[in-house]
Amino acid sequence: MTTNWEEVKVPLTISIWIFIACLGKIAFNYYKPVAEMFPDSALLILVGLVIGIFLNAVNADRSYNMPARQFFDNVGACVAFALFNTGFNIAAIGISLWAISLTGIFSVEVKFLDLMLFGSIIADVDPVAVIVIFEDMHVHDLLYISVFGESVLNDGISVVIYNMLQVFVEIGGSNIIARDYIFGLISFFTIALGGIAVGLLLAYLCAFLTKYTKNVPILNPVMVFLLPFCAYWVAELLGFSSILAIVFCGVTLRPYIRDNVTKDAFKAIHHFTK
Repeated sequence: MTTNWEEVKVPLTISIWIFIACLGKIAFNYYKPVAEMFPDSALLILVGLVIGIFLNAVNADRSYNMPARQFFDNVGACVAFALFNTGFNIAAIGISLWAISLTGIFSVEVKFLDLMLFGSIIADVDPVAVIVIFEDMHVHDLLYISVFGESVLNDGISVVIYNMLQVFVEIGGSNIIARDYIFGLISFFTIALGGIAVGLLLAYLCAFLTKYTKNVPILNPVMVFLLPFCAYWVAELLGFSSILAIVFCGVTLRPYIRDNVTKDAFKAIHHFTK
């Protein structure tokens, strides 16, 4: 008997990963002492880490519950936190490493733009465990959504800045002129707003289609998961921010989906995305 591992390894790996995470969540909540000491998310991260190490060892390929009302009510604060905090982190990391490089501690010559590019890779942080603790403590909505919204958006911001810095690296620090910085700033907003536009377009398309699926309700969950997924890849295809596309597609969909799909379907979608 022969096996076709190459054909099935990516979807099967993802399925097994999710299944093991489900088993881990069941076990953590069943064994109360552990559940009281650590948040579920922290333990699940450890499970993911162990699985990731295993997959890396066997050379396997690498393979959203959003409180929309609070998010849109405080979207300005979330965007400000994501933009300025991520930008500050990138600048702080890049400039600090550049200052260290001037001491000669690095064995090779490192360029300033390369260090800024590195900073854009590691600058954004996802406070998963903090968010879970906030949920358990029922903290004020503004505090919760500020941290939650920033953690969702900072990925998109960092990717946009990374792409902009990557172009600067290709041009070369000595060859950059004032016009390049202006074009870089324009491209930053183009990539970000383009991703948001793609997400909104696909969200409204999904809202329109689910409005006419009363006779075929089985299609509702399919549309809800398929079109945000398509928003991600369409934005990626067009060179826009795919992360911002799928985030804004998801948060825009929520109020429409609540009215367009059945109660049971909405509950299932809610639990799956959460």
